[in-house]
Amino acid sequence: MTTRRILERLNLEGALLAGTDYSETALERMVFDGADLAGAAFSDGLISDSTLRAAQAPGARFQGASVSRTNFSGANLAESAFHQSRINECQFIGTNLAGANFHGAHIQFCRFERADMSHVRFNNGRMLNCEFGRTNLEEARFVNIKLRYAHFTNSNLINADFRDATMQLCDFYGAILRGALFLGADLSSVDFRKADLEGARDLTQTQLGRALTDETTILPNGTRGPYMRRSGAERPVYHWIPTEEEQEGASS
Repeated sequence: MTTRRILERLNLEGALLAGTDYSETALERMVFDGADLAGAAFSDGLISDSTLRAAQAPGARFQGASVSRTNFSGANLAESAFHQSRINECQFIGTNLAGANFHGAHIQFCRFERADMSHVRFNNGRMLNCEFGRTNLEEARFVNIKLRYAHFTNSNLINADFRDATMQLCDFYGAILRGALFLGADLSSVDFRKADLEGARDLTQTQLGRALTDETTILPNGTRGPYMRRSGAERPVYHWIPTEEEQEGASS
């Protein structure tokens, strides 16, 4: 990655930096804690070993950026853009990422516990060894993503979209997955123990047969697990309430 300038070891805590353009800039060991970064641009740059704790950065743009060992905990990053970014060993604990777009992003060894990630988009990306404990991922989209060793323990994934996703060795222990979409998803060794899958859609016998369920799992038809082939428990017994997107599509 080629950057046009380097900024390092600056303390900009609480600074008013809304709309600032840091595109193609290498930011190293920077402090932006509590700063106003609304609409700021970090596209195609590099951010490393920095902190943006409690920063106010709604609508910030990180497209194509490489971000590593940076702490975004408690920040407001609602509707931010991380398209095609590379994110490694970062913390987003308690962060507001509602409506953020991570399309095509590669994310590994990151923590998103207790974050608000409702309506977030991870489509066509890759994710390795990330933590999402007690995270709000309602109506999040994971279409065609490759997930490995991702942990969604006790998270809210109501109406999440996993169509054509590859989810290997992922943990959904205690997660709420009511109404989630799984058409074409690979659920090899996925842990659904204590998960609530009631109303989950487009699951097949083969998919659920490859996942781990037990008597604490609530299956798509509302019965308790473990899932047994030819039981029909992979089919919901009623039509789940459609998502906002599905409602808009039906009315258009």
